[in-house]
Amino acid sequence: MQALAKRIIVWLGSPALVFYVMPVYMAVIIAGTVAQKELGLYRSLQLFFASPVFLSLTALLTFGVFCRFLFHSEWKREKAGIHLAHLGVLILLVGGLMTALVAREGYITIPEGETKLFVSDYHQRELLIVRDGDVFARVPHQKIKRGQALSFDGLPLRIEVLNNCRNCEISERQNVADNMRGMSRFMALGDGPLEKDEERNLYGATLMLSGGTTEQDGMYVVFEAMPNPIEMDIDGHKVEIIYGKAQRALPFAIRLDDFAEDLYEGTSKARAFHSDIAVVEPEGVEWPVRIAMNQPLRYKGYTLFQSSFIRAENGEEATVLAVVENQGWLAPYIGTILMAIGLLWHAVLVMIKRGRSI
Repeated sequence: MQALAKRIIVWLGSPALVFYVMPVYMAVIIAGTVAQKELGLYRSLQLFFASPVFLSLTALLTFGVFCRFLFHSEWKREKAGIHLAHLGVLILLVGGLMTALVAREGYITIPEGETKLFVSDYHQRELLIVRDGDVFARVPHQKIKRGQALSFDGLPLRIEVLNNCRNCEISERQNVADNMRGMSRFMALGDGPLEKDEERNLYGATLMLSGGTTEQDGMYVVFEAMPNPIEMDIDGHKVEIIYGKAQRALPFAIRLDDFAEDLYEGTSKARAFHSDIAVVEPEGVEWPVRIAMNQPLRYKGYTLFQSSFIRAENGEEATVLAVVENQGWLAPYIGTILMAIGLLWHAVLVMIKRGRSI
């Protein structure tokens, strides 16, 4: 058994692993890049770069570099530059795996003078059950499937999923039944073709609800950006059912003090824009920060970028900040610096050695 393990480690640390794996790795990267034109960025990421095949290849390369670095390196002073470069490659691969597995993206829209704590996910949707103003339960869209029955501990609400769609087409309801409630009396949801940009898809579902009064129980439709939530009285509690983008709380709050834009002279087109915000900690401590194009805020593992802005007809402005949560964001910087130092170090040692031999 020890001999077999040793042979495996020797093979993983050999150049043969790279020669076998790299062509497949590059083929997946090329296919995923080309597919973005037809499938869009999000679907290409899910199908190729977040696929088990791609992640397995990345993990195999990472483990191979680790074995090479740890078990096959010649620990001599003249090889220090090469070892440092290999360490940089290893950190880059580990950082890439961390980003693929744990990084999350979203956005936050803040009108001037308001404070926001929650980030909306670009891609993930969820069904929220709110009781008396507090979130009681969250149901991810992946669990909202046709024929699925949902129940909740501590709340006699039952939800039967009659239909669900990733990009709903809304049509006029032709036949109205007695058990149809709310907007389901006027509209029906059907499957439409998926958009290339995932955030432009309109998620929704047709639900059969029970647990409220006789007048409230029945069939409802829910979809993103629906003007009003479904409201029911259940056991003396006000229960609201809301469908939309998944939200998660930041460990700090963001207040927009001022939004400003620079226009091209003689036009109404923005040349650049920035947001003057205040970072507000839970204990009340706050400090000002300016977020501008190519000038993000990095704090507590989050990076906030200036993405866009919204101007209402009444002139009120709101900033839109892209939010990326990536605990491994330093890995590319550290890995690249180590690789550069290692290669430079090795080049200097080689030139010194050649100079001595002349």
